[in-house]
Amino acid sequence: MSTPTPTNDLDARIRVMQIILGAIVLGAVAFLVVAVVVRWQSDQPAPESPIISYIALGTALVIAVAYYFVTDALQASQRRGANTRIAWCNAYQTTMIAGAAMLEGAVFFLLIAYLLEGNLKDNWTPLVAALGFIVVIVTLFPTRSGLERWIAEQQEKLKQEQAGR
Repeated sequence: MSTPTPTNDLDARIRVMQIILGAIVLGAVAFLVVAVVVRWQSDQPAPESPIISYIALGTALVIAVAYYFVTDALQASQRRGANTRIAWCNAYQTTMIAGAAMLEGAVFFLLIAYLLEGNLKDNWTPLVAALGFIVVIVTLFPTRSGLERWIAEQQEKLKQEQAGR
């Protein structure tokens, strides 16, 4: 029985993160496909005043702004307790999952608004916004070089924070 090397351990952790993020993206894409097919088959016209769509778009905007503040706060709190490579990986994973979950919530709300009020002629804005959020989630896809760069950045920020005390 062989013991895992640091490189293999890091690769295994990245693979887990990739599976988690892949599941989040696939869930959002599957719901998008369902929403488009259901609305395409529906003969219900879009309402003149799509209130739910406006609320969903506003909420998505708030989530987009909050995403940056929440992930920054998570990184800062995780930074203080990370002292090993595994702890840094855990911090990255926690931040990635929390951020992706926030964005996924916006996708689901936008797609629900599209299901209730959308069509491809008159009210397709929630659908396009949901696609945009899905693209942002895909950009979070973890890679080894991205993780190593993130760890280096966080370690540098930690040094700056400790020097500033």
